[in-house]
Amino acid sequence: MECSKTIQIITLVTSKGNIDIKLFGDKNPLTVSNFLENIKKGIYENKSFYKIINYPTTKIIQTGKFSNNESLKNDNPYKLTSTQNIPLEIAFKESSEPLYNKQVIDPIKLKNLRPLLGKGYLAMVKVGKNSSSSTEFFFIINRNSEFNGRYSIFGEVVNGFEILNKLEKKDKILKINL
Repeated sequence: MECSKTIQIITLVTSKGNIDIKLFGDKNPLTVSNFLENIKKGIYENKSFYKIINYPTTKIIQTGKFSNNESLKNDNPYKLTSTQNIPLEIAFKESSEPLYNKQVIDPIKLKNLRPLLGKGYLAMVKVGKNSSSSTEFFFIINRNSEFNGRYSIFGEVVNGFEILNKLEKKDKILKINL
């Protein structure tokens, strides 16, 4: 897979409306390239937002988990499992290269993360301590510093936040336009 080092806008066409997302290929090239490959393969088409988590200070909307049973039900030939993963990829303000396979917990280093996980940001779900899922991702509705340094943050909603905020369990991604 060739890494994408450019910033790109994509559009999630959902059952509730469109959401435009800016992908951070300049800071998270591996994660963005993996995500773009998944889009080109069509693995997110007609996929449900299967998990909505309401924390006291934020809400998380998750999608992208593919089991063999779900793939067969949706006639999707890409039968990926949640055991596949990619390295955790953490970006810093002052560095042109991300940190791989390592969480950031040092408070001084946390201040230099770019971006901080906040309203409308997109991140990969974690698989183990230092890996991200290759297919599962989530949106965070409000800023929550507790998640910083622990997830590969690779995009942010630039248009359609009101649609994102309305999504409920079982709403779907119909397709993603590049």
